[in-house]
Amino acid sequence: MDINEATKLLILATEQDREENALLITQAALQLGANFNDEYILTKDNALTSQLMANSNDKYSTVLHVMTSKNWLTVCQLLMDNGAKLLNNYNHYTPLDLAAAQGHTELIPILYKQKIEHEIDAELLHPHHIAAMYGHAATLRALCTIEHHHLCCTTFHYEYHYPLTLAIKYSNKKFRQEHLVYPTDDYTETIKTILEFHGPPIGRHDAMETAATYDVVEAANIMYEKSYYKNLNERNHCNSDTLLHIAARRGSFNMVRWLLSKGADKSIKNCFGQIPYDEAVGDRIKKLLYILPVEEKPVVDANQKEFIHKMIREL
Repeated sequence: MDINEATKLLILATEQDREENALLITQAALQLGANFNDEYILTKDNALTSQLMANSNDKYSTVLHVMTSKNWLTVCQLLMDNGAKLLNNYNHYTPLDLAAAQGHTELIPILYKQKIEHEIDAELLHPHHIAAMYGHAATLRALCTIEHHHLCCTTFHYEYHYPLTLAIKYSNKKFRQEHLVYPTDDYTETIKTILEFHGPPIGRHDAMETAATYDVVEAANIMYEKSYYKNLNERNHCNSDTLLHIAARRGSFNMVRWLLSKGADKSIKNCFGQIPYDEAVGDRIKKLLYILPVEEKPVVDANQKEFIHKMIREL
């Protein structure tokens, strides 16, 4: 891999520990005509690229990706002012996506100086999905207040659906640990931000089902208290499950308890003739959903009635 002097300076800039040093080196690279949109592919034999390409997430990254990851505002500003583009890396992350993932809120308006000229792709996560997934409420708010505020809460993703659904799902600590995501911010604020900017959410039943699945009472309560979702006995279109069916089946004890406290009906049957108790996981949930059997009265036909009355009269 042939690397010219300008490119060597750019890679050297990415290896700095101090932003002011990186800025000076990047300015020098600019004077030598560096191409800020070059993609650097991992080559183990090249010491200059070994740190930049430490893992597969960095493949095909530009210098703007790296500086965004470091949250170096002045360097990113310089790069953007001199033609740096929001290109995708190996994982289809643009620098804007990285800022959303890492909660670099102050970088959002800098990176948005370059208008994103792409159609919404339902197979890719977008910055607002990513900020919701990592629970970065302030970053999501910054995205919503700029150009695509009308898309932030309504863009559909083929797997994760809407940002609200993502925020609810990843607010479950166990789910985060299983998927190697380590956010540090408050998902409650993220959920409130989404609802603030969009109001009654599209796919609200989907969001409530996600809360039931992942035992996220706080999200369900926010939507319920705001009157975005009132019919807790609503059935889904798939198998006529209610939220109680879903919560019981997934072992979501807190959601089952919350639903019952709000008056959810535990006697409703789904299309398989099952009540929530029949599908409940765990003794604690079964205890909450247990329904005392109704004692059946004996059926007496007309001849039996007449015989009984005759016996009474003869006494």
